[in-house]
Amino acid sequence: MTHLDSGTPSSTFKLDTSLGTLHDQSMPWILNAYHDINKEELIMKAFELCHVGEFNLSHTYLMSVEALSALHQLPITNPSLHHEITGGKTSRCTEDDEPVFSAKTDQGDGR
Repeated sequence: MTHLDSGTPSSTFKLDTSLGTLHDQSMPWILNAYHDINKEELIMKAFELCHVGEFNLSHTYLMSVEALSALHQLPITNPSLHHEITGGKTSRCTEDDEPVFSAKTDQGDGR
C-alpha cells in the first residue's frame, strides 16, 4: 500500500506468487475459517436446513418416526428408488418380523 500511496503506478507492481508466500498467506485464512465453522450447533443447523423433498437431513429428523416409516414403506411407495438404493436385494425380514414404526414402539427403550 505504501507504493500506491507514493504515486507509483500499479502496473509496475509484481505480486509474489511463490508457493511459500501463497502457503503463508492462505493457511491462517483456512485455519480461521475451519475454527469459525467447526461448531456442533452450526453443523446441526446446516443439516436441518438441507431439505430433500419434505424431509430435512438432521439426525433428529432422520431418526424420527415419520422418516423411519417412510423408509419402511419405500418398497411400496417408490419401488424404483428402493431398487436403486438396495441394488435389488430383498430384505430377509417379513412384515411379521418387524412392526410398523410408530411413536409408541419407537421410544428407544427396546420394547
